[in-house]
Amino acid sequence: MSLEKLIRDYQSVINEVESLAELVIKLQEFRQKITEALLNNLDPYVRREFYTPGKSKVYELHCEFIKIDYQFPKLDLQGVDPHRLMAGLVLSDIVLSRKSLTVSTSDVKLGLTMCMCYAQLPEITSKKITFYVYPHTLVLTRNGPSLNLRFVIYNVENLYNLLGRPVRELLTKLEENYEISEVPEEVYQYLKNSRSIISPTQFVKELKIVTYVLNKFIGRETMVTWYFGDGVAPHENSLDVGISMKVSDIVLNYLNSYLSNIYNIDMPVLRGSGTSNVKYFVCPAKKLFLDDVVKLCGKWPHEVLVERVVKVLNNLKYVYPCYQEEKWPVVNVLGVDFRLHRVGSGRGKSWFLIKCSSDLSEVVELRSRLLSLGLSNVNVIKQGNNHCLTIGVDDTRKILSTLGLLDKFYSSSCSTCIDLELLKDVLGKYVRKWYSRVEEGVNGSGYRYRSECIYLSTGDSVKARKLRSELEKLGISVRKVQYGTVIVCRGEHVTILKQVLDRSTLTNLST
Repeated sequence: MSLEKLIRDYQSVINEVESLAELVIKLQEFRQKITEALLNNLDPYVRREFYTPGKSKVYELHCEFIKIDYQFPKLDLQGVDPHRLMAGLVLSDIVLSRKSLTVSTSDVKLGLTMCMCYAQLPEITSKKITFYVYPHTLVLTRNGPSLNLRFVIYNVENLYNLLGRPVRELLTKLEENYEISEVPEEVYQYLKNSRSIISPTQFVKELKIVTYVLNKFIGRETMVTWYFGDGVAPHENSLDVGISMKVSDIVLNYLNSYLSNIYNIDMPVLRGSGTSNVKYFVCPAKKLFLDDVVKLCGKWPHEVLVERVVKVLNNLKYVYPCYQEEKWPVVNVLGVDFRLHRVGSGRGKSWFLIKCSSDLSEVVELRSRLLSLGLSNVNVIKQGNNHCLTIGVDDTRKILSTLGLLDKFYSSSCSTCIDLELLKDVLGKYVRKWYSRVEEGVNGSGYRYRSECIYLSTGDSVKARKLRSELEKLGISVRKVQYGTVIVCRGEHVTILKQVLDRSTLTNLST
């Protein structure tokens, strides 16, 4: 069957579907059939070909399109701004121009998500949304061929005026050296100077971020739909969620300052250096973000949820976000509650105290009181709209020692402080079997390592999380929890565990 006839046949078939689930299935079938037809006869449909940086060969195609008229359901989005939902998609993979809204993707569900989100806009009064689908690129990878379909919606002038035109206007102001008082000088100078240095893709992304922050187009719902397009799927039984975006530290700090107010926290929401392509959500903002995902996806048709979001929802059944939110303990100094932040991990971990307030005079007065006590490394920094007082690592050690808390937070220097009888009781309560294993390898810096780890199997993921919490309260560092097994790899803690496990005849415990 020729490609043209195949497309015409699916034109009539897809327009007869009645449910959203059936539309997804038919479009996935369409993509599969088109891929097979192209592999059998590719040359007549190739517009140009090129290689990606990863050495995959890409064929840009010219083919007929399918015109689809479908009535997407209007969702109950009370308290959610549909334009901010669209802003999240435009920040990710969706391209918004004066004439069209487009996305080229191998994921049919993402294309339909764009249409679904567009249908929620209050200015869209027609019952059916008209969009077009056609084969756009065929990518030949090591894992086999992958066909990208392009989804297009035309006549989007109102949406462009709201979300697209301000980006163009900001670019014009930069080109004409127009002074923009609302944008911090550091961000303004960076955008003005970096256009010819960084890649066009990164520059456009950064320009959109600054524009949307400036115009308050970003809300908590925006971060969810941004995740729909650019999200990073978490590992098995984890909730390390992030957004794929390569932006500079200057723009990331500007975004974090805005998001801290949106999430009502006094710390950054996303972490990741400018060289990293992924910015991860940080607790407690991660928990708030995942709450928003659950809330919005409860209203979203499950049939068009992209796979990474489905994986997040599945992992939430077994993993609790920010389970160790107490890793920022509170310490009272001079009648004021400071948060204790950790720097590094393992044997090299240390702590520093921080107190944030929107009242600068309060922070300055507190700094004077601390300096009068003989502390030297006490600084005031600005985080968003707050002023934060930080006490250096060495001065923090002095304060913790004075308060009798040093051993609690620097347990590596006091392994004998671990109560072995309590440890024995905890292990007997949760552990079914255990074993040790020596791991060897090369780390990211090129150094070869050799370490012994203790594997404590509980046979149940809930019990494993409880065991992890109990061990950490006793001062035992846990590397991770995996498949109902708690893994401890820190040298002195492995030694203590082996002593307790070898000497004990614990009930239901075997090596």
